Amino acid sequence: MNSPKQWIARQSRDPFVKQRARDGYRSRAAYKLDDMQRRFSLIKRGAVVLDLGGAPGGWAQVAAKYAIKQSKPAPAAAEQSSPPAPTTRPPRAAATAGRVVSIDLLPIDPIPNVVCIQGDMTSPAVLATLQDAIRPAHGKASASSVAGSSSRPATTPFVDVVLSDMAHPFTGSRTADVARVIALCELALDVAERPEVLKRGGAFVCKFIQGEGDQELRQLLKSKFDKVAYEKPEASRSGSAEGYLVCLGYKRQTIA
Repeated sequence: MNSPKQWIARQSRDPFVKQRARDGYRSRAAYKLDDMQRRFSLIKRGAVVLDLGGAPGGWAQVAAKYAIKQSKPAPAAAEQSSPPAPTTRPPRAAATAGRVVSIDLLPIDPIPNVVCIQGDMTSPAVLATLQDAIRPAHGKASASSVAGSSSRPATTPFVDVVLSDMAHPFTGSRTADVARVIALCELALDVAERPEVLKRGGAFVCKFIQGEGDQELRQLLKSKFDKVAYEKPEASRSGSAEGYLVCLGYKRQTIA
């Protein structure tokens, strides 16, 4: 895109930009995940989803749409002669199943039913916050065990789907851009393979550019998943080199 005028003209012609405004998504990239969801049924109702590089939040919005089961509103209570006793706890959220956690170095404005974490996904503090966010309520450590890592219970994978739409700004060099995107794929995979993250049989999606060195990444993913497919969603612009690697059936090794 050579000038602001060209960018504005392209945006005005883009049907996904117009649809995004109608649907309330934060980015047109939301339709890329929506397309892959329809094709591969990645996110089941009640799933736990980890969204890496999630800003501004379009993918998290789509993930929440499919993963979060909304509880039905409670029937109106009968009239009472006196007000109910006050409670010291806030009411529980309407979402009763499924969780979506989104992480980015940039801030993410709040999204309904999504836990947004700002920080470096490789830092111990962020990973500890992530672990508490994805662990079911009945399995969360007490405050004392959070403070002392030695008393934290053994980790168990809780995530059904790990998503990564991370990308560096393109440099104009295809070789450099491919290498940078592959490095981000490997970083996302490293997070997914942490003991508390991706379940056996889970799914992994990462942004990808075909080019020199991509076969090594494909082979690595094929060794870890039952199926690896290259997908270019309809919402990916025809002139863009980007695509996605969709990996299904994670072969997590069980620890005796």
